[in-house]
Amino acid sequence: MSGIYTLALILHRVLLLAFTLFAGHYLSAQWVWQPQFHTENRLRDVHLTPDGRGIAIGEGNVLLCTTNGGETWTGTGSADPDLNAASLVGSTFFFGNLQGGIFSLSNPGLCLSDLLAIATPALSNLSDLHMLSASSGYAVANGFLRYSNNAWSSSTAVTNLNCPTDAQSIWFVTEDVGFAVTNSGKIIRIRQDAGTFLCDQVAASASPLHNIHFVGAQYGYAVGASGTVLYSDDSGLSWQNRSLPEEDDLTAVFATAAQTVHAAGNQLYRSADGGVSWERLPKPSPMTRAEALWFLDANNGWVVGANGFIGFTGNAGGSGLPLFVPQALHEPDTWSLQPNPASGSAQIAASSPVPQSWSLWNSLGTCLQRGSLHGTTSLELDGLAPGLYWVRVGEQGPAKALLVQNSDGQGR
Repeated sequence: MSGIYTLALILHRVLLLAFTLFAGHYLSAQWVWQPQFHTENRLRDVHLTPDGRGIAIGEGNVLLCTTNGGETWTGTGSADPDLNAASLVGSTFFFGNLQGGIFSLSNPGLCLSDLLAIATPALSNLSDLHMLSASSGYAVANGFLRYSNNAWSSSTAVTNLNCPTDAQSIWFVTEDVGFAVTNSGKIIRIRQDAGTFLCDQVAASASPLHNIHFVGAQYGYAVGASGTVLYSDDSGLSWQNRSLPEEDDLTAVFATAAQTVHAAGNQLYRSADGGVSWERLPKPSPMTRAEALWFLDANNGWVVGANGFIGFTGNAGGSGLPLFVPQALHEPDTWSLQPNPASGSAQIAASSPVPQSWSLWNSLGTCLQRGSLHGTTSLELDGLAPGLYWVRVGEQGPAKALLVQNSDGQGR
């Protein structure tokens, strides 16, 4: 009996510590604020290079530059107002403003003194820019798509694609194939064939779509109002609903791998399984609303938005768990997990006969297994390293800690 009591006491302390750590991870800021002390204007876009050079642009002619990964930002403005969209080709930054100007900057260390303005007719109300080389690129102006093969330096080489008419954001996977999302909730596939542009609607949502991003040419994500997320794994030919389980007007999306994607609006989110499940990440207190995301790799990323906010993460937003709903902690306990600790397998039993989903997560917030629960199901644990894991039933319920042991009863 004393051995059983000791084991129970150890388990209680482990679970208490685990919950404390979980609460700490949930509340602590894994995204950190990078104060720039220059502007409180809304920042619209941000881009950085692997060597730490970068720009952040925004309303009221704001142009900020960094050479050290955002530890410090210099510059308070440009000669032209309302900078709105940026693009990066090699080591050259391109960006535009609502009045139709497009600019280039090759040395953020000099910032304003190295800024080059490009003559850009017929690009008023520019809302997005995607350069594919130093000379060719696409832009969204007044909801229409424009194409240039001479870096926008002459009106004769600016082509109006005439589709769609209410575009919000674009992403091109090659110079001849790209996608646009629209305020009417459509995803449009654009093809260039022998100089002729063809447009086809490939998906539609009931909510406006605001942003789109691809990993390579195969995996794409589009986000919009009401927590809308659409996902494609076939080069944009078809799209699946992977929306958040909560309302948020999503304005930014960035995928760092085929199945790993970050989204942002009023909150910060991450999915490690292509949007099947989501976790809400703690955000720095100065952040009220995000406008753009930019990642250099799987871990290092930036977010910018209202009030001149710049946030940085060096660990993919920090460790976390599935999207957490605090009030769920007060709901009746409708399912059990036994034995706990466990080795080999554990049983999930639900009081409700209604089919529900279940999922198993490690302490870094990565989903390892998932399935369907019909009353009871067996959770296979063979192959898992000893340690602490989390099990969740349903899409929004609280997670329960599960201590996995070796067959000899030892933990970590």
